[in-house]
Amino acid sequence: MNESLVKIAFGGKAGERRGKMRPFVITLTLILLIGSYVWAETASDIQSKLKALENAYTSGILSDEEYASKKAELEKQLQNLDDSKQQKLKALEDAHQAGILSDEEYARKKAELLGTSAKGKIYRHATGFSFLHPEDWTVTEQEGYLQLNPPNPSSADGAPTELYFVLVEDASGDNIQRPDDPMVLEYLEGQIHSLSPAFTRTGTPSPVDMRVGKGVVVDWGATGTGGEALARAFVGIANNYGLVLIGMGLRQQIEARDQVLRQIFSSFGFGEPQRVSDVSIASGQETTGVAASSAISGGEVGDPNWGFKFRPPEGWKSQKTDEFILLGHDTIAGAIFVLPHMEESFEAVQMQMQRGLSEESVQLSPISGLQAFGNNAIGGEYSGVADGQQVKARGIGTFSPYGGGAYIVAMTVPDKYGPQLAGAADAIARGMQYFKVEVSELMQHFAGTWVHTTKSTLTNITLGADGSYSDTYEAGYYGDFKNGLGDSTGSWGAASNKQSAGRWTVRGNKQQGVIVIKLSDGTEKTLEYRVFVEKGQTYWNEYLFNGEHYGKTR
Repeated sequence: MNESLVKIAFGGKAGERRGKMRPFVITLTLILLIGSYVWAETASDIQSKLKALENAYTSGILSDEEYASKKAELEKQLQNLDDSKQQKLKALEDAHQAGILSDEEYARKKAELLGTSAKGKIYRHATGFSFLHPEDWTVTEQEGYLQLNPPNPSSADGAPTELYFVLVEDASGDNIQRPDDPMVLEYLEGQIHSLSPAFTRTGTPSPVDMRVGKGVVVDWGATGTGGEALARAFVGIANNYGLVLIGMGLRQQIEARDQVLRQIFSSFGFGEPQRVSDVSIASGQETTGVAASSAISGGEVGDPNWGFKFRPPEGWKSQKTDEFILLGHDTIAGAIFVLPHMEESFEAVQMQMQRGLSEESVQLSPISGLQAFGNNAIGGEYSGVADGQQVKARGIGTFSPYGGGAYIVAMTVPDKYGPQLAGAADAIARGMQYFKVEVSELMQHFAGTWVHTTKSTLTNITLGADGSYSDTYEAGYYGDFKNGLGDSTGSWGAASNKQSAGRWTVRGNKQQGVIVIKLSDGTEKTLEYRVFVEKGQTYWNEYLFNGEHYGKTR
């Protein structure tokens, strides 16, 4: 172990941890890559717009019809926000009355919905490392370590009698797999003795829970003029990093905070730590990346039809479209795109990452060797051109245990690229939660066989309710040979038949959107659709697919 957290944070090896990506179309100008975007609106945003609308109307800028239309649209958006919370409160009340939730659970969950509960805080680092700590504790970044500060630290004669530190060390070059490895204990011994050579290790390492796997706790003791002292170190290994929490001071002070220290350490890991209510910090249960449900709760972003969801890293704002999620930050230059894919294996994701990205206005190629982290993600550094400007990117590809997954692309102009942007992409990948996609109402609407005919061709597209796809194309052309007098001297004919199969999904609504098709040979194609309307009549069994008229037969 040879590198501290702060070195990793501000220019060390953090930038070497990689993720994955996939082809997509960017039609936004590069101004998005340096931080400008319109983000999802809150209730206060809509209230401000209503007030501005009222002022525009009273000033005569808007007609009665324009004012009424725009006001109705904004009030509907506001009602949708309020309705969502009311529906959750009603469901919570029903569960409580049915005896499913205890009084304590009901009170806690209601407080969380109303935003009145006191919760622990999440510390997130640009490397993706994160942990939970009590809300009344603070974290201070020092050179070479993090310092944890309790709300009521003890002291004697103006000097502290208890101190708490967090260290994150790169262990990738030492092939360390266990927290009780002799090299780890030797490293801890050196750290403790650098603070006070009077400490002597007591006992043997004992196991302790952490978010992923197990850690160990080790004690050192010393006796001085102020009484008996204790240094207690919690250590674990995750993602090729050594994670260390040290408490040092008077024995009675350190032992009094032992339970809190264990709970803080149990939340150490990479990605989003899990909250629990009673102690306001993580429970230490292993994060599998599999979500309990497809419901997108407050603070999360995703789509039930995509099979994944995640919480944006601290300070990042998100905007979801039908095709991707875009994230930006007020002070970190760059933009992060999160796109769903339909790959059927992790190997297919790896191949796509190796090929790079090349589509319309974006061409990105890998400039570093791809690295895997975990058992379902791979990625690296990329460079290329977006909308005619040179860019550098962090590309990450993830694979869901249910199939499909996400490609994550964090990019900006080369001189703005740094570990904060790359680390945010890594944090998204590690915090990704996957779930099985149920057949949506929109997929059920399009499921069936669609037919397009011309004088000489017949095209059948079958969209299975289970996500399967197949198509057939038949063409026949016939004619006569004629002499110079126009008389028939014979006939000719030509015919062809093509077919393909794969998987499909849909993004949009019943009126318009895009059907994304992943063929068995790995290629992807899209059908932009729009419902057919004629003379004011909407025909829900007829659509324009890429401008061609199709009808549903079954």
